[in-house]
Amino acid sequence: MVVASINFVIALILAIYIWKGKGPLSVLHGLALYITFHYAYSAIPFFIGNPYLWRTETQIGAKIIGFLFILLSVIELYRRYAIKTIRRYKLSWNITLGGISLAWLFGTLLFWLIGFYAQNSPSRVMIQDTLSVSIMIMLIFGIAFSLKENSITEENSWEKIAKLSFPVLVSMAAVGFYQILFAQTAAGVSLENGEYVRRASSFLFNPNVLGFWASLVVFFFSYACHSSLYTNRFSISMMIIAGFCIFLSGSRSSALICLFLLCLSGATTIFSRNRRSRLNAFAPMVGMVAATVVLFSTIRIVDSAFGHAVSWLRSCSLLVDRFLAIPGLLGLYIGNKIGSSYPRLGSIIRDLVPMPVSHQIVDLEKFQMTDPNSANILLNIEHRIDFNSEMADNGFIAIFEAGGWQGLLPWVLFWVLLLGFGFRMYYRRRDVNSGYALTVILGCAFSALFMRLFQVFPFWVMVALCLGPTFSWIFRDDSARSINEETLQT
Repeated sequence: MVVASINFVIALILAIYIWKGKGPLSVLHGLALYITFHYAYSAIPFFIGNPYLWRTETQIGAKIIGFLFILLSVIELYRRYAIKTIRRYKLSWNITLGGISLAWLFGTLLFWLIGFYAQNSPSRVMIQDTLSVSIMIMLIFGIAFSLKENSITEENSWEKIAKLSFPVLVSMAAVGFYQILFAQTAAGVSLENGEYVRRASSFLFNPNVLGFWASLVVFFFSYACHSSLYTNRFSISMMIIAGFCIFLSGSRSSALICLFLLCLSGATTIFSRNRRSRLNAFAPMVGMVAATVVLFSTIRIVDSAFGHAVSWLRSCSLLVDRFLAIPGLLGLYIGNKIGSSYPRLGSIIRDLVPMPVSHQIVDLEKFQMTDPNSANILLNIEHRIDFNSEMADNGFIAIFEAGGWQGLLPWVLFWVLLLGFGFRMYYRRRDVNSGYALTVILGCAFSALFMRLFQVFPFWVMVALCLGPTFSWIFRDDSARSINEETLQT
């Protein structure tokens, strides 16, 4: 009951904020703040010395409140903004809208029909997943139509985002650091040598949710840096704080997603028609890498100076090892996989694997596919790529589990269409906005390989908040093209 009450208060405050808002961005701000603080109740027990309090309490009340809040936000978005835009411009069902909408409708219908055919009635998980995907698509289109007429580049809008994001991000990092500092974490990993890697979750209940949320914040301020929305000092500072949140979460998948987004956004920006953007293409990534090197080196030096005797420093040092182990573990896993069929090639790949201090996480020299000590790491990798896994931590495989190849095919078609529209817009415009729109599409598809991105709350809301503005740019690009064609014909 306590969990539901706390969540109700948060939802009520943000609902009033949305209701009194004067533009669609107020709805987006409200949604972003809600998914950030939906699990705020989980942070309270850390400050009273009982991190597991309320984790065993049923969360059905909070889930119902969350579902109603998001549903009402979607209705408000359409009622106040999206429908007006559709009526005003009498949007035609061109290949962009028609193709994506038909792919989604076809996929959803097929998804349900397969469920009924296979088991007479869909399971609870299947209903939940279908609702998540459906509301996500509705939210994406609602945001896109709402932002089509209402500019998302107004100066006062970005000022409001800055005022909201700074205290939220600092609070998120502070609470996460508190959890590591006083060993008040509810998640972690036991190592082979008996040590325990603590992972912070801050206000977001789960360290992986914190990591993914922070990676999106890094990406947003990378866009702000390239678009000169704020000063470079402010944007990069916010990126560093968000990167610190990823570090505290210990989420390796989020670190890879963040690196992927920064590399891809830099690659698309370097081909921009704007000379200034080309010169600063990889500035955000360089800033993040430099900050990471400084942070990791400082933790290592200070932890060694104190002889590994300070518990919170040791916890941070183990988090450093966790991230440094990524290249070695992936390389050895790939080498062993290939080595089962091509022993010589697998041996070459294993020999090329970097051997950092990550041996504290797992003995890389003894890492074998049959080694029971490596079962946890193997499980984490296999669950993201194994189509035979019952609970694959992969958004696409989760759809395959429920609907088979027939259910997965329309969903893949949906993303193929998205990629086609993204590449087409980037080819025409080659500016920062089109580059980042393409990066969002590729980034969401890439992220789904590491987590059930389309099925699990609040991931799918984050996806909608990213893809909504992207669709808005696609619609604007199509509208501009239609106007140009009509002008040429007359």
